[in-house]
Amino acid sequence: MRFPGLSDRPCAPVGSGSDGVVSGPSPIGSTPSPIGSGPAPGGTRVRESAISESGGIVPDVNMRRTDLDALHPALREAVVWLQVRFQQESIPFRLFEAYRSSLRQDWLYSQGRSGGPPGPIVTKAKAWESYHQYGLAVDFVLWLEGRWSWSDTGIYKRYWTRLQDLGKEVGLEPLSWEKPHLQVAGLELKNLQKGLYPDGGDEPWMDNLEAAAISWQGSPGAPRLVSPRPAVR
Repeated sequence: MRFPGLSDRPCAPVGSGSDGVVSGPSPIGSTPSPIGSGPAPGGTRVRESAISESGGIVPDVNMRRTDLDALHPALREAVVWLQVRFQQESIPFRLFEAYRSSLRQDWLYSQGRSGGPPGPIVTKAKAWESYHQYGLAVDFVLWLEGRWSWSDTGIYKRYWTRLQDLGKEVGLEPLSWEKPHLQVAGLELKNLQKGLYPDGGDEPWMDNLEAAAISWQGSPGAPRLVSPRPAVR
């Protein structure tokens, strides 16, 4: 995948840890990609374990992750490109949320519904029904005068339109009912739930997805996993 305006830029490490992750262009495909199997593509330098250094899944349902470690490499690259464009165009978007655990998705889904925390309904997706759980979606929100803003009136309306237009330039698609949301285009949720993942994944992304699936005990169930380990004799 090529990113307009960044082809001559060195790819800087991204993520929250000291080692970061360096990821080159990674085409998005739709062929099966067993979690945890195979080396990182293109000689990419990855951490020995994303789980031990990044914490794997997020145990605190109220915590938002804004590091890029658990995102698919192609989405990581797209986020970096978008952040550069926002700076160039003086658009005050910041990354509000990247990977979202199934626990947090379940908690967000319960808000405003019977038995859940009070507040407005903020999502239509239960756990494993959002691309966030697969490291394939991010949310950008306006940062105005030192606080988050979802305002979409007046001058701010064109910012949200620009967010979606720029996202489409790097293979991301918006949701009509969630303005901050951008997800990798051309995929189907039913395939992700069957364990059919995009090509070009690396170890931090795979480790995190595997850890989240193994630990999930709720409903609906976690996606299918294919173990990369040999059978025990």
